[in-house]
Amino acid sequence: MFTSPLTVWNQSLGTWGRRTVGSLGIAIALGLGIVACTTPPESPAPPAGEAPTEGPTTPPTEAPDPEPPASETPTDDEDLLTADFDPVDPASLPRMSGASLVGDDPLTVAEDILALPPEETAEGGYNLSVEIIASDDSETWVLATEEGLMDDSVRGVRYRLRFVPTADNQWELVEAGRQQTCWPNRGHQDWRTDFCI
Repeated sequence: MFTSPLTVWNQSLGTWGRRTVGSLGIAIALGLGIVACTTPPESPAPPAGEAPTEGPTTPPTEAPDPEPPASETPTDDEDLLTADFDPVDPASLPRMSGASLVGDDPLTVAEDILALPPEETAEGGYNLSVEIIASDDSETWVLATEEGLMDDSVRGVRYRLRFVPTADNQWELVEAGRQQTCWPNRGHQDWRTDFCI
């Protein structure tokens, strides 16, 4: 059975972060849901002889939440394993010399092969995050998401990377697939294999 630890590398901050939702996270979420579903207590009655004050008769309306950025679009790890990705030759992925398709940790290998040279991230806003979406003894699947690319039509690119263990206890990238999302008015806003315009 696959497990889904969520370990994320944030290149712009240069840090690793692990997010795990266990029973405490579920209990907190349930508690917040119960609090959100309860009705507020009624106001106490005014003292004798005073007229009740009139409050608003309709609750204030809130503006709808804007559409989340592509990187924040909820995804189900199982769906990511079966989603349509354009096949990519893993050997074509390393962008800087010295990056290897084999290493001790799939997340580090993914970050190393997809890292852009500093001159290509100079405008700021570039972010590369990597996370394990499924793993067992025979393979590990990593999702690497890039945003803030210096491109006028492509908003973000993500790669689904499959690693297998080697005989010397390392991990080798053996399969890769690519999706992209476009800037507004430049094509689709969700993750697909279709080209941006």
